[in-house]
Amino acid sequence: MVRRLLPLLLILPTALAAAEQQFEDLRLVAEARPTAFRFAWDDRLGARSSDGAFSQAWGAGAGVRWGWGASGSPHRLLAGAEVLALRQGVDDLTGEGVLARIEAGYGHALGERCALTLMPLAGFGLARLRRDGGASGDLQLRGPAWEAGLRAGLRWSPGAHWSLGGEAGWLYAQQRLRGDDASLRLTSSGAWLGLALAWTIDPEPRGLE
Repeated sequence: MVRRLLPLLLILPTALAAAEQQFEDLRLVAEARPTAFRFAWDDRLGARSSDGAFSQAWGAGAGVRWGWGASGSPHRLLAGAEVLALRQGVDDLTGEGVLARIEAGYGHALGERCALTLMPLAGFGLARLRRDGGASGDLQLRGPAWEAGLRAGLRWSPGAHWSLGGEAGWLYAQQRLRGDDASLRLTSSGAWLGLALAWTIDPEPRGLE
């Protein structure tokens, strides 16, 4: 019996290590954000609200994602942060912003190359909406922006350090903008998609202790 078990005991640490993945990632990210929105407008002529849609809404930036877990385990607790530049627009309206985002969640290694992630997130920043020209002239609005959401992803590592990631989820975002004696609350929500290119600082599995 011992002779039969000995080979299994010898390869068990290797098998466990193969199921482990490290998350020490420096990331470049890009995302397609929800385009549908609802606005509430208030100025000296009165208040009104309606629905609309941007012709484009996207974000791009950089961040980090880190993981913690037992040696040899496929399970990881994850946390990360990103800084994003946002852009959205329709017709003569152009919106821009800068957002700092934090996230925390779970990662699970499917093998040596692939891992699944599930990440709740929240972001805060500043936004600007600009309209050049038009019947009522130029318009400039500025104010705070925030968002919350959930995203699931798949990370694939073709090499030791580099990995590619695809993510999808649901995002709720709101901007409260003011300027030119007017205020605007802009709310958007919906499905969104993201891509990431990551460099893992130390991809080697930790030794069993």
